[in-house]
Amino acid sequence: MTLEDVLKPVKWVDEQVLRQYTKVGVKLHLDEGNRRYMVAAPVSLFSGAFFGYGFHYFLPETPSTIAWWPMHLVDWLYSYLGMRGRFNDDYSGTKAVHPVQELGRKYNSKIRLPIFLTGAAMVGKGVVDITNYFISGEPIPESTPAVFNIGGSLLGLASSMYIKEIDPKILQKKPFWQRALDAIKEGYQNVVGGLAPQPQPIKLNYQGGNYEYC
Repeated sequence: MTLEDVLKPVKWVDEQVLRQYTKVGVKLHLDEGNRRYMVAAPVSLFSGAFFGYGFHYFLPETPSTIAWWPMHLVDWLYSYLGMRGRFNDDYSGTKAVHPVQELGRKYNSKIRLPIFLTGAAMVGKGVVDITNYFISGEPIPESTPAVFNIGGSLLGLASSMYIKEIDPKILQKKPFWQRALDAIKEGYQNVVGGLAPQPQPIKLNYQGGNYEYC
C-alpha cells in the first residue's frame, strides 16, 4: 500500500467539503471576478482575531496575536493579492497560474481539512456542553467559551481557504452517492444478466414430411 492509497479517503473527504462550498459559492456568484477573495479576506481577518482571544485563555501570559498571526495572516495576504487582481482563476487551464497562487493552493489543500475538522469538533464540544446545561443542568466548564471561540475561528479560517479554491468544474462530476448508486446498479445488472437463461436457437430437420429437432 502506497502513501497515495492511504491519502485517498482524506482527499475524498476534502473534495466533498470543497464541493459544498462550491455549490454555495456558485449560487452567490463568488466564482466571478475577484468576489471570492473579497469574501475570504474579512472571514480570515475576523476569525483570526477570535482565535487569538480564545488562545489567550489557555496561555494568558502569551500575547494573543502570537496565537493567530502565522496562519491567518498568510491566508489574509493570499486573499488580499486576489482582491488586487494578481491571480488567474481561469478554470479552463489555458492560462498560466501565478506562482504565489499555485503555492497557496498547494498549501491550502494540505491543511484546510484538518483545520476544518478540528474546528468542527471544538464547536461541537461547545454545543454539547451548552446543551447538557439546558437539558440536565450540568455546569458549563470554564474552558467552553474559549474552546467554542477557537473552534469557530478555525472553521472561519478553513472556510476562507475553501472559498478561495471553489471550482465550478467539480460540480460537473456526479456526486459520490450517485456514482456509488450507478456502480451498484451496474453490478446488479451484470449479476442478473449472468444468471438469466440465455435463449438458444432451435434447429429443425425436415425428413419424410415431418420436422425433427436436431
